[in-house]
Amino acid sequence: MVALRQNPLFIFRIEIAQNTNIMKTAITTFNFAFLFLVISACQPPTKSDNTEDIAASTHNNANALDWSGSYIGTLPCADCAGIETRLTLHEDLSYLIQTTYLGKEDNAFEQEGSFSWNADGNTITLSKMVDGPRQYFVGENTLTQLDQEGNRITGDLAQKYVLIKTTASKGEVSLDRSITDTRWKLVELMGQQVDITVNNKEPFIMLSSADKRVQGNGGCNTIAGIYTFKEGNRVTFSQMISTRMACPNMEIESQLLNALETADNYSLNGNQLTLNKARMAPLARFEAVLSE
Repeated sequence: MVALRQNPLFIFRIEIAQNTNIMKTAITTFNFAFLFLVISACQPPTKSDNTEDIAASTHNNANALDWSGSYIGTLPCADCAGIETRLTLHEDLSYLIQTTYLGKEDNAFEQEGSFSWNADGNTITLSKMVDGPRQYFVGENTLTQLDQEGNRITGDLAQKYVLIKTTASKGEVSLDRSITDTRWKLVELMGQQVDITVNNKEPFIMLSSADKRVQGNGGCNTIAGIYTFKEGNRVTFSQMISTRMACPNMEIESQLLNALETADNYSLNGNQLTLNKARMAPLARFEAVLSE
């Protein structure tokens, strides 16, 4: 038996058997490890318990803009001159909306409630609003009213569905400084284009922020008066006077003075200013004269 164990052929067979067992063990271990990886890969990903925290950490309008405050404007109305609106948003996600239906009796309303943000953090929905608009897109110092399906309103009146943020208390107006202290040259009257010069003079107006006065030229005479701004883009011009120089063409000046005395609201779109009466076609349109 001792001789057999010392036989080289016997020893070689034992070594092959031992190596075969080792290889089987290694292969078995590898198979188990591979099977574990396959099973793990097939498992659905574990949901995070901090879904709200992840959403809140996303950069969006809700957490990037200074949205709390009051927004004012006059929104279009199907059966009145306009809906003077003041919507105040609070950081605790509550709101107060105050509306006045221009040209109607018993026209003032107030409503309070809470609001919520959409998943993208750019649109709010007002609670408890049954008949009125409920959704607003939140922009930089603006709220844009959306339709009942949450879509932007398009068409010629699209810009009239925008509320502008104000730092003024109710009854006061935080006026856009670009309106005042700017030379506005007249380019259109009653829907008709106006020549650049009339009687060799450029018709224009300028609203002084220092003394609340309007001054300018009608194409012949110097004109002046007092202006008053109110909430909802409303404006009135009063105590209008002019010098009494006679010129060949006085029609433009006469129409401009009439437009100023008739206008009750304005629209500002970039470098264009329009004076309007209720929701009728613009009475006069001006363009800003940019300084060099």
